[in-house]
Amino acid sequence: MSFTATTVLVAGFGMLRDSGVMGRVPGWSKPVLALVLSSALAGFATAPIAAAHFNRIAEYGLLANLLSVPVMGLVVMPMAVIAALLAPVGLAWLPLVLMGWGCAGSSGWPISWPGLTGRSRRFRRRPDGSCRRSASGCSG
Repeated sequence: MSFTATTVLVAGFGMLRDSGVMGRVPGWSKPVLALVLSSALAGFATAPIAAAHFNRIAEYGLLANLLSVPVMGLVVMPMAVIAALLAPVGLAWLPLVLMGWGCAGSSGWPISWPGLTGRSRRFRRRPDGSCRRSASGCSG
């Protein structure tokens, strides 16, 4: 699924770059647009594969990504780098604690909201080859 998401992200942002739309978007909104587009493109690209293999699609996957990606990028990953740098002198514990709070927070938000816990849509299994046909753009 990660190869599919990566391919769609590269193609989607390449088309966006070539279209010149980003030149007309105000600078302050480009990170927000990139977050929304990357989450939506990756979600739409992997949804058919998830449905075919796991017989379900997360209904709030886009919302979860929109909330967790900034926490991962602004808290978890920087703390991981700082922990790696401080590990040789035995001070990695503090950034690891902060990193743990970021991980717990990003995974705990959707669980604490009423009505969002475990929301997914189940599908019946499709005949063999249907996932290959939908991935190649053929009807089926």
